[in-house]
Amino acid sequence: MRAAIYTRFSSDRQRQTSSEDQARNCRRRIEAEGWQLVEHYRDEAVSGSRRDRPAYQRMLKAAQARQFETLLVDDLSRFGRDQVESERAILRLEFGGVRIIAVSDGYDSRSKARKVYRGVKALMNELYLDDLRDETHRGLEGQALKQFWAGGKPYGYRLVRIKDPVQRDAYGEPLTVGTRLEVNTETVGIVREIFTRYADGWSPRAIADELNRRAIASPGSAWRGRKVRRLSGWLGSAVKAILTNALYRGEYVWNATTWQKDPDTGKRRIVKRPQSEWVRHVIPELRIIEESVWARVQARHAAAMKAGANVREGIKRAGHRPGRNPAYLFSSLLKCGVCGGSMVIVGGQGKWKSYGCATHKEGGPHACGNGLTAKLPVVEDRLLQRIKEDLFTPEVAAEFEQRYLRALARRPKPVRNEKRIAELRAEVENLVAAIATGALRSSKSLAARLSAAEGELDRLQAQQAARGKVVKLPGQIAERFRRMVENLETELGRDVPKARTALRQILGDEIPVVPHESGNHLVARIGLDGQALVAAAGSGFLW
Repeated sequence: MRAAIYTRFSSDRQRQTSSEDQARNCRRRIEAEGWQLVEHYRDEAVSGSRRDRPAYQRMLKAAQARQFETLLVDDLSRFGRDQVESERAILRLEFGGVRIIAVSDGYDSRSKARKVYRGVKALMNELYLDDLRDETHRGLEGQALKQFWAGGKPYGYRLVRIKDPVQRDAYGEPLTVGTRLEVNTETVGIVREIFTRYADGWSPRAIADELNRRAIASPGSAWRGRKVRRLSGWLGSAVKAILTNALYRGEYVWNATTWQKDPDTGKRRIVKRPQSEWVRHVIPELRIIEESVWARVQARHAAAMKAGANVREGIKRAGHRPGRNPAYLFSSLLKCGVCGGSMVIVGGQGKWKSYGCATHKEGGPHACGNGLTAKLPVVEDRLLQRIKEDLFTPEVAAEFEQRYLRALARRPKPVRNEKRIAELRAEVENLVAAIATGALRSSKSLAARLSAAEGELDRLQAQQAARGKVVKLPGQIAERFRRMVENLETELGRDVPKARTALRQILGDEIPVVPHESGNHLVARIGLDGQALVAAAGSGFLW
């Protein structure tokens, strides 16, 4: 039996050994059972409310590719604290034949009471997050009311710890009661330069390019998305964030916005709070920008925002939906091979739209020297054609068939249980009828019997459904594979978000795009992942 371990801790303040502490319990169980440990997936300093945890996603893909049969976690809260996402992932794993064991909790996906236990545990995790969020917010509000700093490190300032003259910590040192800001003399000149240049007509991108040309250290990863590997260099977005921060005029504002997660996409977005909830202080010693310069900058920024709003309104009147999910097939896959940034639409209209490096677009040539672009239809047509050509080869078809049969052999062998399924259905119907009469509604033993019967019925029906979809004969596999390849382009054109997911399964998470040796055009490096291809085909065509 091949087993894998998944560990996670949320805060970078927790000890790095936290993963090993969790894994130690899991290893004891693996050794006691005589299983083989094939992989330890670990997410460190990553919140369990996020679904885009790197190791978590790798673990799900490995499970889909049948690389292990049992997954062990220290407790179910390590798996995740988002009730909907955790339940969806656990059901997917269990349906794929993966056994899930939470060592400290005593949870086992083979238990008949697993659904009840999982539901209660998930609710406790959600409540824990809510309580933690409220407690943290109350603590930060108290600090902000005292004019202590309650945020990250803003560019142009340094953080100064404030010590209590009387109280001592456990080490006998003066107790830190808060943090205040003071102007950083080393970077204050850059802040003033950014405001002055923008007031004089420079664009945020041009300012970023100038700072990159002079190798001025940027604010760092705090200005970049979590998934972007390149953490140095200025971007236009960093410049915009500085230009709209009232702190530079000596106004400290806390609690003006909050983050909300979209329940459909799982993405977070900033939402403004009512001004009645804001904490505001005017602190003259923190002022860096004179009021006259601040006013010129905000006037220009407001005009730019109004122009953008007019464009979005025009798009909306034309029948399009601004702000929708990316409408381009390779938007989430193409990556600049020079800097690691995303390849995005950088200009043009209609069929003249072009892909280009986002880092070059936002930060200028000194942030990334890859300024080449490629027309949207050329990218999509050539890449799709190359993918189809690569899939049509006899070697890939043969490899596909072999991997499919090996994956099929590793699947748990479901047993035909039509008789037992019929018995369970009848038992569930009788129990439901008995409880519905009202006389036995409060019977705990009856409710337990119903829960156990429903759990076993779900498991057997899932096994039967999976068995009915499996393709066993090599001839059938080859035919399905041929049909999948022939219909690839048609299937991909129906639903772009679904198509991007399918392509990611077949090609991996990224398609590097690099300049050709001639420097005249871009080259995409495509590599088909045979194991991922089997899993992708299985989820959509074969299993």
